[in-house]
Amino acid sequence: MKLFYSPASPYARKCRAVAMEKELHGGIEIVSAPPLENPPALHAVNPLGKVPALVLADGRCIIDSPVICAYLDSLNDSPRLIPASGPERFD
Repeated sequence: MKLFYSPASPYARKCRAVAMEKELHGGIEIVSAPPLENPPALHAVNPLGKVPALVLADGRCIIDSPVICAYLDSLNDSPRLIPASGPERFD
């Protein structure tokens, strides 16, 4: 997987934190892509040119930090960071 991020993005930082907490960071290539520089690699995976963007092994791309975090949270059996349902999920 590849995570496109910008050092100034709190949303990308949140995704990186989830990856670290879930011990997934070793399997994710971190790609710096500051949106203000209009990097072609970022636009190739996300035409909106926004970070974060997570490219999966099969080439699909997930954008939007809550969706990326939920996906990363589902990848292993370690305790969930995001509750699956109920009031706890929304708190």
